Amino acid sequence: MNELTNNKPGWWKRMTVRLAQIDQHIRGDCWRWLVRWLYKIMAPFYDWGADRLMPDYRQAIAHLVDELAVSASDVVLDLGCGTGMVTLPASKRAQFAVGIDMTPAMLHQLQKKQANGRPGLVRGDVRCLPFSNNSFSAVTTSFMLLRLTTAEKQQVFREVWRVLKKNGRFGCLTGRHETGNAYPTAAEWQSWLEQSGFRNVAVAAYRDVYYLVKANRVLSQHEKN
Repeated sequence: MNELTNNKPGWWKRMTVRLAQIDQHIRGDCWRWLVRWLYKIMAPFYDWGADRLMPDYRQAIAHLVDELAVSASDVVLDLGCGTGMVTLPASKRAQFAVGIDMTPAMLHQLQKKQANGRPGLVRGDVRCLPFSNNSFSAVTTSFMLLRLTTAEKQQVFREVWRVLKKNGRFGCLTGRHETGNAYPTAAEWQSWLEQSGFRNVAVAAYRDVYYLVKANRVLSQHEKN
């Protein structure tokens, strides 16, 4: 694991990342309605709040897109896209990008930022992606997985592996376990992704409160044969 900087986080940013852990208490289908309701309320102010409470969040997102080497030949899927804070930077560099989210209010905010139908928007469940096998060269997500149970995370990873093209890349921006124990450890990320078929799993600390998780969808033995 590479510690890129030892800067101490601002109080507001650390508290924001810690408070996000409340999502661990509303995991599972029985709480899905509450998650949608909360994000419906937050949607109009989401970007404003993120920029003020986590002033380097967009920089961390840019680092995620850079680390995945998103280019004009890529088709990118952003899971739990929300207002498009990851989707839009990826879309500017990719051939095409698609954001998927379950909350109409968040998608509506992203829709207002669309230009010529870019990026694409889909309302759907990340646990059962409405896309064909081998559809994307890269898949991104940011903080969304915190709201899922361990079993649901593993289900999402299997779905990501399915929709990725051969040698496709997966990248996730999340909170560091040291910042809040609801965030998975580096060992947990590695175990879950490798069990789902990913290889070259890397978990790097970025700045002060973030983990950047990367993995590749390598050929399975069946595909090699």
